[in-house]
Amino acid sequence: MLRPLLFTYLFFYLPIVSAQQQCPLCYGGDAAANLNNTIGGAADGVTCGEFLNDVELDSDDCLNLQLVAYRYCGCPRYPEEFYCPMCKDSFVNIPNKFKTIPGTEKTCDEKLFVKSSEMPSNGCSDAMKPGYVCGCPDAEEPFCQICGGSVEDDTKIRNPEATLTINGVGVKTCQQIANEALLGSLSIEQCSLVQAEAFTTCGCEGSEELEANAPTSDASSKNNATDVPLETDAATPSPTEEDNSAATISNYFWASLLGVVAMWLIL
Repeated sequence: MLRPLLFTYLFFYLPIVSAQQQCPLCYGGDAAANLNNTIGGAADGVTCGEFLNDVELDSDDCLNLQLVAYRYCGCPRYPEEFYCPMCKDSFVNIPNKFKTIPGTEKTCDEKLFVKSSEMPSNGCSDAMKPGYVCGCPDAEEPFCQICGGSVEDDTKIRNPEATLTINGVGVKTCQQIANEALLGSLSIEQCSLVQAEAFTTCGCEGSEELEANAPTSDASSKNNATDVPLETDAATPSPTEEDNSAATISNYFWASLLGVVAMWLIL
């Protein structure tokens, strides 16, 4: 598929110009070390030598050609002022070339170099964010993992479609936030907020056991009912049968005494 596209690019869209206006294959006019290499490495692809004498100088096409020549033809330099590399030292032989970058529809190969004009004001640092995912040498591991463990733990979340509402991040799914963390797009403060909410909501590894061991509301009610003893009034014990008999005798004595006094007063 690469060969027809390249031939279309070379022979139908690029102007045929005079030798004085031709774009050199290598940036700065350097010599290409491998003119017989094929673009993209395909056995039936267009060779680096077939790229010569077909591109106008001082054009976007010239810059694109020189970037391709740097990658495949052994050119020592590329147009650094126009492109931001993903890897340090402009490394090109990444192992995960055809891996899709999380949260995008682009492969690592497609984002290996990005036009600097497409980058925000912070320069080329954003272009390097996929470096760890794509296998750039010496790429730094993302500092934030939403599950608080390793990068691999964030790929095992059980509830990727669950949503989190995080200040400064907004309402996003667990998978979207995990992708942003993987690409280093979260601040330290945002990372802390995410980790506080994500463990159970997103279903991080280990949350299943935590949920299984958590006491239920029914069990808690039963514990409260059986563990707390009933209060009793120790100062006021219930009356016994002997106490009742003593009270009856006392009442009879006073009644008799009152009767005697009444008779004495009458006499």
